Amino acid sequence: MNAIDPCYEIREREQASKKQQVIELLAPFRHANDLVASLLLSFDLAGFLVSTGFLIRYANRWTAPLLSLLIALFITRLFIIGHDCCHGSFFSRSKVNAVFGQLTMLPALVPYSPWAVGHNTLHHGYTGLRSRDFTWQPLSAGEYLALPPSERLFYRLCRTLPGVALYWIRELWLNKLIAPDRRRFPSLYRSAHQRDRRLVLAFLIGWAAAVSIGRAAGVPAAAALFWAILAPTVLFSWIMGITIYLHHTGPDAVWFADRKQWEFFESQFRLTPNLCPPSILSVGLHHIYCHLPHHLDINIPLYRLEAAMEALKGRFASNIVERRLTFADIQETFRTCQLFDFEKNAWVSFRMLAGKEEQ
Repeated sequence: MNAIDPCYEIREREQASKKQQVIELLAPFRHANDLVASLLLSFDLAGFLVSTGFLIRYANRWTAPLLSLLIALFITRLFIIGHDCCHGSFFSRSKVNAVFGQLTMLPALVPYSPWAVGHNTLHHGYTGLRSRDFTWQPLSAGEYLALPPSERLFYRLCRTLPGVALYWIRELWLNKLIAPDRRRFPSLYRSAHQRDRRLVLAFLIGWAAAVSIGRAAGVPAAAALFWAILAPTVLFSWIMGITIYLHHTGPDAVWFADRKQWEFFESQFRLTPNLCPPSILSVGLHHIYCHLPHHLDINIPLYRLEAAMEALKGRFASNIVERRLTFADIQETFRTCQLFDFEKNAWVSFRMLAGKEEQ
């Protein structure tokens, strides 16, 4: 018989103990509050409709960009609510979550059921395991150098402050949600997924028709469609692109290539820092940067994340990576976290790679 590594057994017992402690600690934060959920949803739906209506009826060249940004903010807030609904945590009843999950993801042009497969199953089930979790997965130096020049350029652009929108639009929205490779992802072409894609298309057509018909006299249709739909959609793509990037990218974040080295709860602590943005940004984006408790327990609704985070700090302070989200911190992350050495568990910058090639 093969001898069992005693260190492995000890590590397994420690992980099981930590898992049980986390489950028990977070249990009080799992229950939904339908009144709070309804108020948040009503506010964001009204904000989206009012800001869109005001833009197409009364905006001028000076106010249109600001109103477009406001529409993007409400699209993002609605999408974050839809994300919670997709986890079944926002409302107390699963059918209500399903209905409003579909509804609140439509302004972001995200099909509900394909998102659930990629996000709930792969990203949350295998966070940081590169064979499964495809969200902002870093390449090794060798993989990067093996890419065609155009793809190397795209990879580099995505890891810049303005370029994160490209990642959301091409890699997540187009290649995973709207038109995934049928040979690689045949399950994403089931009837329910195709139905949800058709629903997104129908919503977009209806949204465009409402903007075109409802615009003020003398306002060109192209201008109304640009400021009311195209610009907010691109802005939303940028907001979500940088948010998801920062969720699991940072100097202390660790990705795993070997399934044997990966463990669910440990990977959440090592790959999901507690980011502390200014309070106005935290509230404005439904506490989305308080991400660790969500990854440890997807049943915690967004309006209980901060309380859950405080509980985690009280018990697991030494395990938590916390960073104040500042512009300097974001710049440093983009500058240093570009490629990943899976053997050394360390980030490699393009500058470091260039230096190695010159030697």
